[in-house]
Amino acid sequence: MSNTQPKRRRRGREKVKREKRRRETKIERSKNRKGEKFIGEFKGGKINGQGTYIFPTGDMYVGEFKDGKKHGQGTFTWSGGRNYVGEWKDGKPIGLGTYTWTDGSKFVGEWKDDKRHGQGTLTFHDGTTYVGEFKNWKQHGQGTLTLPDGARYVGEWKNGVFHGQGTYTFYNGEKYEGEFKDGKTWNVKYYDQQGNNKKIMSNTQENKLCVYAWKGLQVSPNGDISMCCFQHGTSDGYLGGLQKDGERTIAEVRRSDKWNEIRQDMLDGKEHPACKKCWAIERDGFYSGRQYINDKYPESLEGIDSAELKDDVLHQIDIRQSNICNMKCLNCNSVYSSLWAIEEAQEHNLPATNGVKEIANDDIYNYLYSNIPHIKEFYFAGGEPLLNPVHWNIMKELDAIGRHDVKLVYNTNLLKLDYKGKHIFDYWDKFTNWHAGVSLDAIGDRAEYCRAGTKWPTMLKNLQLLKETYNKPGETRTFGIDCTVSALNVGGLIDFFEFLRQMNITNYRWLNYVYAPIHLHVSVLPLQYRHKMVSQVETYFEETDFSSITPIGEDGFTFFKNQMLNNEAATSKDKQDFKNFIIKKDKTRKTSIFDSCPEFKDIWDDIE
Repeated sequence: MSNTQPKRRRRGREKVKREKRRRETKIERSKNRKGEKFIGEFKGGKINGQGTYIFPTGDMYVGEFKDGKKHGQGTFTWSGGRNYVGEWKDGKPIGLGTYTWTDGSKFVGEWKDDKRHGQGTLTFHDGTTYVGEFKNWKQHGQGTLTLPDGARYVGEWKNGVFHGQGTYTFYNGEKYEGEFKDGKTWNVKYYDQQGNNKKIMSNTQENKLCVYAWKGLQVSPNGDISMCCFQHGTSDGYLGGLQKDGERTIAEVRRSDKWNEIRQDMLDGKEHPACKKCWAIERDGFYSGRQYINDKYPESLEGIDSAELKDDVLHQIDIRQSNICNMKCLNCNSVYSSLWAIEEAQEHNLPATNGVKEIANDDIYNYLYSNIPHIKEFYFAGGEPLLNPVHWNIMKELDAIGRHDVKLVYNTNLLKLDYKGKHIFDYWDKFTNWHAGVSLDAIGDRAEYCRAGTKWPTMLKNLQLLKETYNKPGETRTFGIDCTVSALNVGGLIDFFEFLRQMNITNYRWLNYVYAPIHLHVSVLPLQYRHKMVSQVETYFEETDFSSITPIGEDGFTFFKNQMLNNEAATSKDKQDFKNFIIKKDKTRKTSIFDSCPEFKDIWDDIE
């Protein structure tokens, strides 16, 4: 009897311990106060072992835990569809892992403290791949980037961009070899398809050459002629005109003393003030229009040794000789919008007009058409280029002679895609290399306010059509969004970026800022508000997955922060001009800035 009771007591105690261990190591937890739910193993009062943790946002982790933290092998899936599969330590991805985005982009490689760090392979949805070293999330060290068209960069990287020694080989076999800096060519040799060294491309202080100066042309609706659009509109940028200077021809203007003076300064390594926009951008460490065109067509600078033109051959032509437009954007004017000109006449009680200003004569046509055999790129802007007869005539001529290899670049509002029975896709399907930059700065009511004439449902429909038809992996027929930042759309930038992210539009830029009129520059906004918006945008980028959308990277935010906090371009008078301008336009158009851009309800009185 005495032996039986201790045995029973021992068995009872063991049963209690087993039950306790069972409860501790395998239980289902209901939602806690935060709405989080865990199903899995516990030990020592903490989550330990295998389990599933579900967050109220819909995010979910399935895998191993240690002392309440993700530790070991596990999979984290975000509610939007992204996921990470791999190793964890103390709640962070550390070791080997695979991160997959909703668009199919993927990173496979090493992680440290929740960031890509070490060796890895990054594959974008369009087929672009990077294989090499990473540091703190970015490409850093040795790496190879391969583009869908076969172009490739092999060399050194720093903070996500080319930096150091490397070789960039184009799809056609041409290549740059040498030193890169901050993502741009710095001191490189250029080789043609046969491997011949054609020219040393250097962006040192002494090299100020520009393709536009010798091989570029821009014609504006009022007859002004310049080398490029960056030059036009500056106080030192008036280089001659077809109307203001009598009946001068394009050839005469391009051979004028002023043009020769600019070209000679470039040859001498001087920064002529007519090109001050590019010089300023380069001094700030960003990529200028001059660097862009030089990198794109380095062969156009071969044999340049004189300020005097040797011929009338053009390689890049900017067509914006008409202001015909179906919009009247607040940051525009009557020179570049016929609707603006109509409204301006009404405001000043001038005679009724159709608002059209354009240069269309035999000199224009003859000069343009004589260059079609030589042209490398047409840039169509406006006005609205898809309403401009000259654009459609040029397309017809290029098509007729089979010049489908010419690069076409557009700046369009995308509201009308056909003209006199011809749809632009009929041409775009034939041409092998084009890009349509869609002018869009905001969404919904704000978009229709800032760029009056915008019909948001039409914009959505046409964007979707473009997205379904083009921008395929490996394509050189693409479109993107060109966002111009002004005082009017700063408050809607986060909504704008989120819209593009949800649309999976990965090609866009926001490095263009309104300087003219200066009263629309972001510096008219109260400084405290600007600090607030910089902080909000920075937080948004940190908390939102943009790693597969490269144009939204460092340059965009860095430039935004610099413009918002370090560029006090607007004076007190400019700020008052802003308020007077808005009051006047709201009255004329029967609109309200407070309805379309609601942040101004709070900051209007502080703009002074």
